[in-house]
Amino acid sequence: MLRWIFNKKIKNIIILDKDRVIGEFDDKNPIEVILTPSYYWFVKRKLPIKFAFQAKEYLPSIFEEFGISEKDHSYTLLKKDDEFWLYAYSDKTISKALENRGINPSMINKIHFAQNIFNSKKPIDLNNGYTLADINGTLCKIPSNLVKDRINIQDLRLEDIELDKGNELKKYSSIIDEKTVKKLLIPIFLLAVLYALQTYFLYRENLKLEKQKDEIFSKYSLLSTTFQNRAVLKNLQNKNLTQKRIRYILSVLFSMPFSKNEYIQSLDISDNQAKITIRSNDSSRLKIFKRYLLKHNIKVKISNQNIDKKTVSLEVSL
Repeated sequence: MLRWIFNKKIKNIIILDKDRVIGEFDDKNPIEVILTPSYYWFVKRKLPIKFAFQAKEYLPSIFEEFGISEKDHSYTLLKKDDEFWLYAYSDKTISKALENRGINPSMINKIHFAQNIFNSKKPIDLNNGYTLADINGTLCKIPSNLVKDRINIQDLRLEDIELDKGNELKKYSSIIDEKTVKKLLIPIFLLAVLYALQTYFLYRENLKLEKQKDEIFSKYSLLSTTFQNRAVLKNLQNKNLTQKRIRYILSVLFSMPFSKNEYIQSLDISDNQAKITIRSNDSSRLKIFKRYLLKHNIKVKISNQNIDKKTVSLEVSL
């Protein structure tokens, strides 16, 4: 019991760079890995959303611009003030790098990005010709001869570093014994034959679908990335909702119970508001019109009432 409590307090931390592992560790306890920018892609974006969870669906499209494939990478993000910090990384590449340095990936507790750990701090010399330095809020790995005032990585007490919550590293197994391979050969061969047959029958259909896709993108002048097309779609949907609201308000106005010599004198519709002027010889009827609109879920306010001219102006929010 005491051993378990003691081990829980140990910060088993290492820094993983392209050509080295920095820090001592106990491979019998979970290890925290801080990744240098060599192992992740980082961008800052302002997105038309409020919460971080809403941005997750945009991540693959954003990193498409850098030629990063969704199937080969994992994504995560943080919200910082009014912008989002977006990350992409390869679990397989990180696991392979750890294995090459004698570290079992299954012993990794969490991976952490240097951007979140060392951001805005003094430059840190990695003792391999490169330094981690903050450049306009982005932690970069640059040649050490470009930085004068820096901290030697050996002078850092890794166990004192305050870590963030980190991310899980997906585990991949690369060890399969020969007997298992032989047992799998026959079903794999059969599956390969079935797959080849399926591919043959679907080949022409796939060609047709690709052709139709290109024709659709060309016909409707669609943009190159999914993120851009979704933004356009969202804008069009908002316009559609506004137009539906305008049509509904007009239908209610044209069905109002006007008496003789009562009518809509003017109607002015802007982006988010409609101004209506109603004429009636009976001023007591003007408030009836307002109640009628409220009854149909149209919130209004009387902005101007002219008793002499028998008119009332109503403002309606779209």
